[in-house]
Amino acid sequence: MTHKQRIIEHISTFGPSTSRDLVNALGISINQASNLLNDLHRSGKVEIVGAQGHPGKGRPNRVYKVIPPPPPPEEEKPRDFRQLQTLATMQGAPLVQTRRGDVYHLNQYRPTMDGSIKYVAWPQ
Repeated sequence: MTHKQRIIEHISTFGPSTSRDLVNALGISINQASNLLNDLHRSGKVEIVGAQGHPGKGRPNRVYKVIPPPPPPEEEKPRDFRQLQTLATMQGAPLVQTRRGDVYHLNQYRPTMDGSIKYVAWPQ
């Protein structure tokens, strides 16, 4: 496991942390902790949520927390007629509603020769 992975795991487990917390927990140098946190911050894996002051002089330590990964992409229009039929069967109705809110009615689509779906007018 790389140091970056260990930092992400530590912050995910123990909550927001400073570079000093990581030095004590992971046994790495303060420079290494700061550089790795800066890299993780630039890549969007952690964010700065505040600063923790300490007695005496000097700059306060930044407090970092892990940014949760983005949700998986929302499903798109069904790719082919078989998938549309499967979704309709799973949902128990000829209507299929995607997570994005799009609604497809099984009777509005017909399979094409290549297996994709083609929109047709409502059946008469």
